[in-house]
Amino acid sequence: MTDPGRLCAQDGRPYRDATPLRAALALDPGRVEGWSALAMTIHAAQGPTASAAAFRRVARLLPETASAHLNLGNVLFDSGCWLNAETSLRQALALDPVRAYALFQLGRVARRTGRADAACRLLDRAARLEPPTSPAAADIGAETALALRDCDRWQDATRHGRRTAALVPDRYDVHLALGAAAEAEGSPAAALSAYERAIRCHPGFGEAFTRRALLHLQQSWKAPTPRPAARGAGRRLAATELGCNGRFGNQLLQYGFLRLYAARHDLELEVPEWVGRYLYDCDDPLPGAPLPRVSEDDHDFFASLSGAAPVRAECDVTGYFCRHTAALAPYRTEFRRLFTPGRYLWPRADAIEHRLRAQGRTVVALHLRRGDYGWGRFWIAPELWYLTWLERLWADLDSPVLYLATDAPELAGAFAPFSPILATDLGKPLAGAEFFTDFHALCVADVLAISNSTFSFAAGLLNRTARRFVRPDRQRRMLVPYDPWDAEVLL
Repeated sequence: MTDPGRLCAQDGRPYRDATPLRAALALDPGRVEGWSALAMTIHAAQGPTASAAAFRRVARLLPETASAHLNLGNVLFDSGCWLNAETSLRQALALDPVRAYALFQLGRVARRTGRADAACRLLDRAARLEPPTSPAAADIGAETALALRDCDRWQDATRHGRRTAALVPDRYDVHLALGAAAEAEGSPAAALSAYERAIRCHPGFGEAFTRRALLHLQQSWKAPTPRPAARGAGRRLAATELGCNGRFGNQLLQYGFLRLYAARHDLELEVPEWVGRYLYDCDDPLPGAPLPRVSEDDHDFFASLSGAAPVRAECDVTGYFCRHTAALAPYRTEFRRLFTPGRYLWPRADAIEHRLRAQGRTVVALHLRRGDYGWGRFWIAPELWYLTWLERLWADLDSPVLYLATDAPELAGAFAPFSPILATDLGKPLAGAEFFTDFHALCVADVLAISNSTFSFAAGLLNRTARRFVRPDRQRRMLVPYDPWDAEVLL
């Protein structure tokens, strides 16, 4: 299988700087090798979305070359532009009908656009072209297990999942499919085991995190009864992938934006089971009949929120909605109201704040994320930046107490001079939502220092008490002030 990330310049090594390539192409815009090298360079440095234009130029220059269309289809797929990706992938397949990778990618597109039956057929064709022990066969097998899951073919999903897991034991998507099948067959213990195995494979992925959380929360809490779905034509808006794209902070941003969007345009938002139903008593209607899938890359929903772009309705929206928060600022009261702790969560939230404030009059909360971070845009700020900032701040605070929100409690030793409090000091964690103690402490702090993470950024949006907000700045190599309601979510 071909991957655009493996493309190389002519000498076999990727270029590090796009500037000389752009200069050369300005003089010779028909040079295929130059556009290929530029596409690869941009892809390596900035990701698929930024490189799509260069890959598109290569495909125009090589209209009869299947790999050119395949590479373009790959980056469009990775950018979330699934329908455009499908067009390029079908062009590649028309030029090379036995290209297994094109069939595999088309199967992935079909599943993500709600055509699970078609995905199964495409993936079956791809599997027949690949040796069963090849690395590509594991990719096809994992995707097939998920497509079978989406078709409610649980026994087949389990069979494909187990066969693929035997070849590659640490595949997130395989254990995800096995967990869903176990749930459907009434085996919650087996489902939890599969989801926890998936989380160990990829701690930052959303769907296994969500399913595990729900299985735990359902054991002791009851979600509100979903409201009836909208009956008026043109009023539906679905977000069936809520709970799949990112974990808790991402999900709050997605749900919060879409609820604001729906309210602004008199639409009824339909969402699946997700942790917000249990934590915040969200009672939105469950998804009804399938709607056409629309990516946030296909329409400027943020412009639509303010009335600067047409309204999109009668669609199933997917995306992360991690845009500059100035567009949300006029709706901050409504946004915060959405995430008021629910009837089961409120006593726990109140106890967390009470215990925290009993330790001092000024709560300083830091977020240090480590476990699933450290690559690409998800860079880690060193503890030294936080320590330097604390040392300058601490003496001027009124009876301060330091709370350390982290997935790496061993970091507390570096902050020993400030006697930090951890989640375990504030009570027993909530099964399935063990993260909530950290999150709520960040929400009620008087001084907040976040990480480059949607988890603590979302907490900053909900924080009504803090008088200082700081975040790490990679260029300045220090913590800098920021306004949660006028900032980029990730730097």
